[in-house]
Amino acid sequence: MEVVVKTILFFFLLSVILIGCTGKDGKDGAIGPVGPSGKDGNANVKVIKFSVLPTDWQSTGTSFVYTKSGITSITQAIKDSGSVLVYLENPSQGIWIALPYTYTYSIGGTPYSKSYLYAYKVGEVKLEEIDSDLITLRPETTQNYKVVIIASSVLAKKLSRSQIQNYESIKEILNIQE
Repeated sequence: MEVVVKTILFFFLLSVILIGCTGKDGKDGAIGPVGPSGKDGNANVKVIKFSVLPTDWQSTGTSFVYTKSGITSITQAIKDSGSVLVYLENPSQGIWIALPYTYTYSIGGTPYSKSYLYAYKVGEVKLEEIDSDLITLRPETTQNYKVVIIASSVLAKKLSRSQIQNYESIKEILNIQE
């Protein structure tokens, strides 16, 4: 029994000595090279992407509307002095179309037009699709949207209408990272 106690005591003291002792710190190594510069983002611009399924649209009788709620980036400050832009994807051309947008077409020689509109308030964006004959059919395909929320501090850049109409220009000017 005495041998067991001495062995335990020996290993206990040995472990205390080994754990409690540290060696001398050496010199710090050389500082590494500076990494490449990254592209600055823009904390005052937010982009929210979402899709609207055909079944998500609600009929008003003369148009179809969809409300995207829970957009916390659209604050009272944005509503009062910022801006909200909305873009609809045109997948066949690989572009994003600025809303409001109207295009014309004809059926049997009769001209018609279809308009895509939007409105916003704190926390949400409302989309609307309406035909010129007021007999709007529910959209048949899933539609993709981007909402660009811009703080008033960024609006000082004085964006032109042609820049706003082109999502790629907005993306470049405002350093939007996707």
